[in-house]
Amino acid sequence: MLTPTGNQIACIDSPESSPTADPGNCRTENTTWTWYMDSSGEFELEAEDRTAASAGIKAWSSSTVINDSYDSTPTFSGAAETDVVFQEGYTTGFPCCDGVTWCVDIIDGTSWECDSFYVRIRGAGVHNKWLVAHESGHTLGLTHGRNAKPVKAESDTLVGIMGDRDPLPTALGSEPKAQVDNFYG
Repeated sequence: MLTPTGNQIACIDSPESSPTADPGNCRTENTTWTWYMDSSGEFELEAEDRTAASAGIKAWSSSTVINDSYDSTPTFSGAAETDVVFQEGYTTGFPCCDGVTWCVDIIDGTSWECDSFYVRIRGAGVHNKWLVAHESGHTLGLTHGRNAKPVKAESDTLVGIMGDRDPLPTALGSEPKAQVDNFYG
């Protein structure tokens, strides 16, 4: 389930505004996430969405080797750019999806590593801890079951939170946690 599996599209750079096609699968190169919640403008997160974003990140940092640090003054370019930017809103070209994760700065010379991600989740009450945890799992390189090797059913308990189904599970799952710990530990 951890990128690369050989069953998915490689990581591609997409504009900050929105991915223009399937953004592929990428993973961060860091064991400490710096993350930011859009606090103004078109993609601002409201208070309840900010709570969900924080809880979704903490689901990973409280149960794996991943650490997190909220970045109240985000950096959008250069060596110390913010790892994950959370937004709320519709993502053009993805009418099927409650959440979309994409890379805006692939690391030079790699096919799978990304220095900065955007995660956009629809508004109108769609934000919740487990959807944020699912999308955050993509920034760690975790794939859906159909992209795993071997391919797994989206309902397979081994896929855990990374199952592409509704409703999402309300736990990360032992396999996603083990893969993150093994890779980043």
